[in-house]
Amino acid sequence: MDDIYTPFTRHILSQDIGKKQDATTSGAFTITPEYFDGGDGKRRMTTFLDVGFLDKRRLSYMDLGEYTREMMQSLSFGDQSVLIIDGTGIGEAVYDIYTSLGLEPVKVIFTSGETASVERNREQFSQKFGAVSGYKVPKVDMISAAQVIFQQGRIRFAEGIDFRDECFQQLQAFVGKVNEKTHNVKYENLTEDIHDDFVTMIIQACWYVMHMDSRLMIPQDTRGLGNVQPYDQQSSGYSIDPYDSL
Repeated sequence: MDDIYTPFTRHILSQDIGKKQDATTSGAFTITPEYFDGGDGKRRMTTFLDVGFLDKRRLSYMDLGEYTREMMQSLSFGDQSVLIIDGTGIGEAVYDIYTSLGLEPVKVIFTSGETASVERNREQFSQKFGAVSGYKVPKVDMISAAQVIFQQGRIRFAEGIDFRDECFQQLQAFVGKVNEKTHNVKYENLTEDIHDDFVTMIIQACWYVMHMDSRLMIPQDTRGLGNVQPYDQQSSGYSIDPYDSL
């Protein structure tokens, strides 16, 4: 019997929430395991973050909630899915709208601090995340997570999807600038006429995959029984290395 490894989270819908006059940017990601010969007689596995859908539109926040619910349904994400939103600023109010519509979003709040922390709201207990409503995360941590995934070639964009070129333009224009006095690095766009909404949406998804779903792979019985089997590296013939996951 072969062991097939599937992520705890298989699909991610990530959103950068636009201010009242701005558009909200969305991206749909699928975590895809692929197998290869490790050269040592063992099959090895690596995982990719596949971008299959990009979107950008201006909607009222209530309409955005309905649209997001429709997206989650039309993309057939199922139980192994996570809805991540930028909880900074207006994102807090949008989080409340989403939960009122039966969605279970995770908000990620960008900070200038040095450590990440968990936000809990026991009044909005969800079946999927319990009392956890979101995370406060240093922006540099999100950028570092995205850098690892991009540098390892672990992110792939589907050909022909809408907004692909605009997304690439933003990614290429998002650079680090060193402050000569403090030697701190600040990441921003090269020019003010280029936005970073796609960048924000992508880096928060990358951070979630790297830090909140680091368990990524579990073995499943392929005989159709649906039960999870304990992983035995020696008998399975697979070798899982920490560097094999995103």
